[in-house]
Amino acid sequence: MRAEVERVREEALADLARCSDLRAVEDVRVRYLGRKGRLTELVRRLGQLPPEARPELGALLNAAKRTLEERIEAARDEFRRAELSRRLERSASTSPCRGRGRHSATFIP
Repeated sequence: MRAEVERVREEALADLARCSDLRAVEDVRVRYLGRKGRLTELVRRLGQLPPEARPELGALLNAAKRTLEERIEAARDEFRRAELSRRLERSASTSPCRGRGRHSATFIP
């Protein structure tokens, strides 16, 4: 099962590296960490193992899950920053810059 955990972890990280937008990142999260995700299924199978094997494989599964969660969050942040940058660039280039205009009215006491 150790080899299976490593294989699923590597597949998840490879899938995450191929993501091109925020939706693809979310699909990877669901595929591996969701209720019926591949890592989640491995965690469920942990209870069927002999008691002496559980701590080592449990730690390995937790480390794989934590690594994937961190990478997913980093990818989300990267895509969000890129989207915000595109929006700001688009709005800055399409809207004219207006300076302070002169007021024609004067103050009357």
